[in-house]
Amino acid sequence: MASSFSTLEKDFSIQCGTTWKQEIEIDTEYYSFLGKEAEMSIKNINDYFENMTLTSANGDILLDGTSGLFTIIISAENSDLLEKTCSYKLEFIENSGVTIVDRILKGKVIPELDD
Repeated sequence: MASSFSTLEKDFSIQCGTTWKQEIEIDTEYYSFLGKEAEMSIKNINDYFENMTLTSANGDILLDGTSGLFTIIISAENSDLLEKTCSYKLEFIENSGVTIVDRILKGKVIPELDD
């Protein structure tokens, strides 16, 4: 089940082989992610690995629901896997008897490859 939250579009450029962090703030009067988990799926990252999944449960996405701030972290090892522009979606998931999924962000991940 999905909510009626409007998905924001944002593209990210990531230097391959380095740890990448992006802080994003959401107005808590507009949307609250308190008590929710976050998951970011990156699709078609290279010819060998089809998908990469980052989660708040694994520490890849840090959540501060009180301030509305969350931080996405892609390790140097994972960013080194990026070989081509790929798409992503970031969702907040609430499991309170019924699973509710809010897609917050979507866009492209653009790898900056070393020459």
